[in-house]
Amino acid sequence: MAQVTRVNGGVAAPVTKSANQMLNGDLTHIRVNFNSVDVSGKFGVGGAVEYATKLIMNQGLTIVAIGTAQDSDATADGVRMSLEGVFGTDTYDGSVSESIAAHLEDVLQADGSTVDGVDFSGATVDAFTF
Repeated sequence: MAQVTRVNGGVAAPVTKSANQMLNGDLTHIRVNFNSVDVSGKFGVGGAVEYATKLIMNQGLTIVAIGTAQDSDATADGVRMSLEGVFGTDTYDGSVSESIAAHLEDVLQADGSTVDGVDFSGATVDAFTF
């Protein structure tokens, strides 16, 4: 039987997408608040949570974890998400200096769609830490 020799090539330098976003396991945590609408049953295909994740990922962000629905200001109206990378205050839209959470809130509200009974014009986004 042939012998397999494994060689550890060492650790590669982290890949940089931009000056403030490293792909090395750093995470930024956000909570999307669906404006007092219970989203515990809206995680399915075509649901409000999936729609929100698409809007967020269309900003060039990678969502690596999504939590279950939890209370923000009403029953199960918030969803926590972890984004890959660390994001400081920046001009994400090209003009206004703001946090990534404030930018994503603008993105969700500007879309203004109503999906699965959730009106995105009232959605909010904030940062959180564990």
